[in-house]
Amino acid sequence: GGFDSIGTDEEHAPLWLEDLQSYDEMAIAALLSVAVPTHFVNAGSRFNAGVPGETGSYEPTGVYVGCVGARFERPSRMDWAHLLVTPEQNTRDGGYGEAGLLRTAERSGLERRKLLQMWAAFYGRPHLPTYEEALMVASTTAGVYLQLRSGRLLDISLYKQRLRVVIEPFLLDANRRAREAGCRAYVHVVGLGLGVWQVHPKQAEYMVDVYAELLRSHPFESIAVLDFSWFPQEITSCGGTTDGQTFALAGERELRVFFSKRDPAAPLPPTTPPLLLVAMYAWDGNSYPGNEYWDGALTASGDPAAACCSTISLLQNPDVNPERLSGEAALMYSSGGEASTLAPLEGGIVVCPPPPRAQPPRQRAGHEA
Repeated sequence: GGFDSIGTDEEHAPLWLEDLQSYDEMAIAALLSVAVPTHFVNAGSRFNAGVPGETGSYEPTGVYVGCVGARFERPSRMDWAHLLVTPEQNTRDGGYGEAGLLRTAERSGLERRKLLQMWAAFYGRPHLPTYEEALMVASTTAGVYLQLRSGRLLDISLYKQRLRVVIEPFLLDANRRAREAGCRAYVHVVGLGLGVWQVHPKQAEYMVDVYAELLRSHPFESIAVLDFSWFPQEITSCGGTTDGQTFALAGERELRVFFSKRDPAAPLPPTTPPLLLVAMYAWDGNSYPGNEYWDGALTASGDPAAACCSTISLLQNPDVNPERLSGEAALMYSSGGEASTLAPLEGGIVVCPPPPRAQPPRQRAGHEA
């Protein structure tokens, strides 16, 4: 316990903000993805445990991208506070609702309200609603909220926006990397937050809807294939395009869509020139690459599976590769697909990083739940 107190007046050793992330920081970190070219040692199955695969049974190289979905693991923490509406959480005392409706006695949570207002502005909303405000909208307008258990509501539009913040730069980055390599990309995508964090099965449908919206708004001329791997079996189409069919992109271009149970580094179909593999894996906003990998639990989840089949445990590690895991190295994508950095970089990707610490790095805060 004690993770909730990080960054507050009640924080205590060893859970200090200077060493660990607060839940507020995790929510921001979860909006960032990390992409690196990597070597693979096997096809990356869920239980690969780092056992080298036979030559020809996997792609030897590709780009591996850690992306974070919406997290609903802790009440009123991370995405729960912004995307869910509950009777206990969404109150005026809690900082929700229009500022003008707050009574003077309710202003003790002003700092909390300021943070919620920043998130509302991020999503293009004047404020995040009280439960009563949301119920009024839900009673008159269909399709705004999804009814969950215990009277909770999921804001469908905000949930899709949260996904788009991660998925759009992922696709734009894959397109850019393939274009610069003079080829097209085979893009392998997985469900984000559709496991233990999921609050309703329809989240997978909303996620595929976001992909369809993005495909219609960008040409993605350098993406050849979009492979939805291990999505729920009831998800069979993306914007009306089913397995094996072509999706008409913006700009009179097209790509092929698959729904599969493919491993991330499984062999690609032979083409001329060869396809560039760009694979997504579901990460956390508060862990080192591989998460349970650092405790030796190599088959505990998809996180250690991703680390075991590749070199991301080093290349996506801020202690090992600090030059590339920094704000200066971050790429930002405009709505037109152009990439830019915060500042000019010297040098390139660290090819031969120094050895990791003698002791595995400790996990970031907040993963005890």
